[in-house]
Amino acid sequence: MSTFRNTIFLDKMYSPKIIILVYWFSIVTSVISGLGMMYMSHGMDLYTVFKGVGTTIIGIIAARLFAEFAIIIFNINKNLQIVANQTKQQTELPENIKAG
Repeated sequence: MSTFRNTIFLDKMYSPKIIILVYWFSIVTSVISGLGMMYMSHGMDLYTVFKGVGTTIIGIIAARLFAEFAIIIFNINKNLQIVANQTKQQTELPENIKAG
């Protein structure tokens, strides 16, 4: 039941898993694009090879930066939740100490 509750109330994040899938899809797309630029151009010269390799490398680096940034944001959120839970536990008084 707690898994269902975590899913409904957005306590469990599925976005990091989706970000990893998008990251791998972006890498595959970058490699295919780079190879396509090299082999589908009008003539295979050194410029088209460099253009294809550059597209592949820049695409992979851009995908990695996006994925790392997004995962860092989710890790910050997870750590803030841990700190909030620890703070809440420390500020709660036991039943026998409460005044009133």
